[in-house]
Amino acid sequence: AGLFAREMFNVDISCWDTSNVVTMRSMFHGTDFNQDISGWDVSNVYDMTDMFRASDFNQDISAWDVSHVISFFRTFNSAKFNQDISSWDVSSSGDMRQMFLRAGEFNQDLCAWGSKLNGASLMIDMFVDSGCGLKDDPSLATNPAGPFCFTCA
Repeated sequence: AGLFAREMFNVDISCWDTSNVVTMRSMFHGTDFNQDISGWDVSNVYDMTDMFRASDFNQDISAWDVSHVISFFRTFNSAKFNQDISSWDVSSSGDMRQMFLRAGEFNQDLCAWGSKLNGASLMIDMFVDSGCGLKDDPSLATNPAGPFCFTCA
């Protein structure tokens, strides 16, 4: 965990075989990394805590299979990330606390996540101080669930 955390690191690692990696915790935390890693196989990863926290990362990772990720705790906290990840299968997630906290650039409609999450998902301060128009904590008790950065209809 924390492979490149707080390092000056911005090189092409798109060809890395990540198919057996199970945790990417703090991998790019505090780095200036902003390279294309859209082709990475993250299908076995269960922990993305702090993965891009306070980083410059802003690349398209919408095709990632995150269906086994349990923790998205602070994944994009304070990051420059602003990409559409609404298609992610977040059904295994139990922790999305502060996922986009202080991510001032982030402003994407994630309403599609509402039907994929279960009642055990923690979403405290998920969008606080983000670029989202709606920063309230999402509720799964409403129909439809939300808000997820936007009003969900």
